[in-house]
Amino acid sequence: MRAKVALAVAVIKTKPPGMSSREYAEALAHKLRRQDEERKEKARGLQQELLITRVTLGTKSCTEAADDDGMNTSQELFGPGCSGPDSNSETPDLLLPEPVFIPPPPPGHCGGSLRDVVVPHVSFLQSLCSLLRLKGSSGDTKALTFGSDGFDSDLMLGDTVGHLLDSVVAACSDPPALGPSDLLLQACQVASSSLDMLCSRRRPPVAFRTHVETALRKLTQMLLHSTQPSRSAAAEKLMEYLIVLGSSRISRSFLIRHIVSEISCVADRLWQASQAFGNHEFDNGVDGLLRPFLEKINCSIVSANIRPDQTLASTFGHTFLPYKIFSVGDQRVGVVGYTSRETATLSKPGPHLKFEDEVVALQPQVDKLQTLGVNKVIALGHSGFSVDQLIAKKVRGVDVVIGGHTNTFLYTGRAPSNEFPEGPYPFMVTSEDGREVPVVQAYAFGKYLGHLKVTFDEEGNVVKSSGNPILLDSSIPPDPKVLADVDSWKKSLSNYSSQVVGHTLVFLNGSNFACRSQECNLGNLICDAMLDNFIRFSDGDQWNHVSACIMNGGGIRSSINERTSNGSITMEDLLAVLPFGGTFDLVHLKGSTLKKAFEHSVKRHGSRSGEFLQVAGFRVEYDLSRLPGHRVKTLSILCTKCRVPQYEAVRDEMVYKVVMPSYLVDGGDNFHMIKEEQQKHDSGDLDISVVSNYIAQRQKVYPSVEGRIRFYSSASGLEGPGSSLVLLGLLWLIWSQ
Repeated sequence: MRAKVALAVAVIKTKPPGMSSREYAEALAHKLRRQDEERKEKARGLQQELLITRVTLGTKSCTEAADDDGMNTSQELFGPGCSGPDSNSETPDLLLPEPVFIPPPPPGHCGGSLRDVVVPHVSFLQSLCSLLRLKGSSGDTKALTFGSDGFDSDLMLGDTVGHLLDSVVAACSDPPALGPSDLLLQACQVASSSLDMLCSRRRPPVAFRTHVETALRKLTQMLLHSTQPSRSAAAEKLMEYLIVLGSSRISRSFLIRHIVSEISCVADRLWQASQAFGNHEFDNGVDGLLRPFLEKINCSIVSANIRPDQTLASTFGHTFLPYKIFSVGDQRVGVVGYTSRETATLSKPGPHLKFEDEVVALQPQVDKLQTLGVNKVIALGHSGFSVDQLIAKKVRGVDVVIGGHTNTFLYTGRAPSNEFPEGPYPFMVTSEDGREVPVVQAYAFGKYLGHLKVTFDEEGNVVKSSGNPILLDSSIPPDPKVLADVDSWKKSLSNYSSQVVGHTLVFLNGSNFACRSQECNLGNLICDAMLDNFIRFSDGDQWNHVSACIMNGGGIRSSINERTSNGSITMEDLLAVLPFGGTFDLVHLKGSTLKKAFEHSVKRHGSRSGEFLQVAGFRVEYDLSRLPGHRVKTLSILCTKCRVPQYEAVRDEMVYKVVMPSYLVDGGDNFHMIKEEQQKHDSGDLDISVVSNYIAQRQKVYPSVEGRIRFYSSASGLEGPGSSLVLLGLLWLIWSQ
């Protein structure tokens, strides 16, 4: 009791002015906890060094004693025989939780096959411990202790990552060379973060990239072509390893490349005539499109508005054409392609491709087709419904426009599923020269097959057009060959994709109409999960280090229906919502940059473009009656340096921490101000993992629309989305008659 009283008196005497005794005691407790964690981390590092020393010495003594006693290998790590780490000592986290027993070799033969077993373990542990030490030193490569003095630190880091990936591949082979699974999962996490660290310093050498790609190719092939049942523990663990490795940007691109290569084989059976480039074809750069896809695909690719420079003219430039002429019976039909001119900001095509204005680029190609005697011209592209209509109106000689990008659902009559039609199918546009041009899209995800029948007269004029998208439900028999391919993939992936994460009590609205133009409840759920992932304990000055996040509405790709499977949310559902495999990162931005970002969010409001921001920890009010660039009426953020969180106005010179998708960090959706003006950037966790963990912790979710985003008209005050919905509903009723 006396000691407690003395401590209390000491706390009171030493507390700074202006701080209560309770606050000062909490601050001291936090400081002691932090010092305790630092001591534990230091002890863990010493344990790792001791482990490596003992394992290495044990291996050496075993080799030297081969002719004497035949067995002297670490029993705890490699099987019975050799004296390794003391079994009574505290075991560091890095030690195997269970011994891996290896049958002893015949007497007098310690050095042969046994050494082949020992060496991979030593290499694995050395690589893992070394990278863990590097990670703990905030990326200082001097923390790497293995290798010769004066050795290039980045080269050493690359070699260490390569060794670790090789060990993971060996562990996933049949029979596995290493174990157990929890240690391998840690190895994947360390390898992923180390890859990002290395690539942030400089462009990695070709040999290193090849090494990493080879390892990931082997893991991908093990999963997709495994003979084991999908629900086996091995297949489930392999999927988990690939997801963790995919959180690194360089490894993610390699993994997607190999999956795309598999898909290209199926594409040959699906696309019998022609295909246009979309912006997502360039998500892994030109290399990620060229080798795994374009060099294997057999159908023609068309795009009239992509211009490669001299660097790519002889390679990528030879993989597509501006147009293609097909014979349909005794008639000739020209198909001219186009790709969104915004691809450079929506994706990662690199500096050697120029995306020109669609209308300007298409006109000379259509003129060329007409000169060749082709009077039936179809424009096929991926630029969005508004651009599709503009092409139909402006480009002379185009008879039909088939588009994509905005996933627009058009339908004449009563819709067969839960999509809300945005117009009749086909949508007729009157061209500037007086022709009626049918424009069509067929939604997304392969849910519908577009079906358009067009009748031409002898001069090539459209005299009739009709049709509707066909819902590809169970009434449509599947193609046997494609079904066999899909089933082989599902066999390996079904256990992961069918895993139930939690349940929703409400419809999770992820539609384009909702999330790209207004606050949507699925956007709120995702943003809340993003923020929750960065919640830490209070440090005395602030309740948390970050309080706000933003998410581009275009990154939300699907809804989740609460009336399906009793509201179960599976990993397959979440993969449909967040299919791109990005990360949720932490970025430091000035208030002035945040204001620019929110202005950009509504610059094209109403066009359903993907830059509209969903939020958590922000309150924003827009006045759409103002000109673009001046529409943010108020913007406030939840305070962090406060005991009772409340919203305060964003100040231009204040630096704020904001959670956001890695896509926005890189300037995606033309958020160049984030890429160019960020003060600091820390990579985060894989998006799908963040959201699934958040739902799993709660089991039941029911997000609502809360008024985080509000619209204000200077003429009539605050507005809601209701009037627009009523108008759209009336239009739909008219079209369905």
